[in-house]
Amino acid sequence: MTHSSAGVLTLAIVAVLAMATGGVGAQEAAEPTTVDSCTTINESGQYVLDGSLANVTANQSSGLVTEGGAVQGCVVVNASDVVLDGDGDVVDGTMSSEPRNLTLQPAATVSAENETNATATPATETVTPLGENVTAENVTADEMVGIVVHDPNGTVSNVTVRDVGVSDWYWGVAVVDADNVTVASVTAERTAVGVELVNVTNATLENASGLG
Repeated sequence: MTHSSAGVLTLAIVAVLAMATGGVGAQEAAEPTTVDSCTTINESGQYVLDGSLANVTANQSSGLVTEGGAVQGCVVVNASDVVLDGDGDVVDGTMSSEPRNLTLQPAATVSAENETNATATPATETVTPLGENVTAENVTADEMVGIVVHDPNGTVSNVTVRDVGVSDWYWGVAVVDADNVTVASVTAERTAVGVELVNVTNATLENASGLG
């Protein structure tokens, strides 16, 4: 074999290998979408907080209501197949008053499996899907929820919320009407309820704490 034909063969092998592997870097995972303000996540994918959100106002519709009307959230997930990674940062709200001494009555049965170090401080009002005839005392909409997982049009599934702090909200994290949800390494401070699950199946809580 001549040198020229050997060189052609080598290039052909390299080209075939590149096609087989999809080219250099094709196998790298897509970068997560950054979240730097209150927002609604309505597409599947990976999301990461781009720094802490401090003293923010919940301005996203959650599709939920309580005694006083519509419930607002800061970060609202209403899509399936979502990972929300706090990267150790905090979603901090504006609720400055003491938590109310009421008891939360779930709207439906909650099923939680594999709970590890999970606590939730009792709260006061029933979380119900938007449209139910319920009315909130002493809680404004922008104080309501730091992170909401709920789709008013159906059940969300395969959602993970991890490595995030929530503070100065009525509910730190509220998950309503969902399946296969993981809440991991979530710390709630100065909330009436740290982590609340309503009508959730196959839920995993890992190292989640709710502090009043």
